[in-house]
Amino acid sequence: MSTVNDAIKRYKETGNNEDRKGRGRKKTARSRKNVQCAKGMIKRNPTTLKLAKKLDVSEASARRILKKDLNLKPFKFQKRQKFNAQAKLKCLQRA
Repeated sequence: MSTVNDAIKRYKETGNNEDRKGRGRKKTARSRKNVQCAKGMIKRNPTTLKLAKKLDVSEASARRILKKDLNLKPFKFQKRQKFNAQAKLKCLQRA
C-alpha cells in the first residue's frame, strides 16, 4: 500500500503523478563543462585518448561525448583520387 500512498502524496504535492524533477543518477562524465571543454579541444587535437586524459574521464565516456553530445562521427577523412568524367564513362561501360 505504500506505493499507492506515495502516488497520492506526490499528486497532492505536485498536482500530477509524474516523477519529481532531479530524480535519478546525475551526469558526471558528460556534464556541460566537460562537453564544452571537449568541443574546444577536439578541434586542436582530435584523439579520444588524449581527450579522456585531459577531462579525467574514461575513453568510453570521451567517445560518448563526441558521438552523442557533439554529434561527431568516428572516422578520419581519407583522400581519394578524383572521379572525373572519363573514369565515370569507363565505370558505366563495365556495368
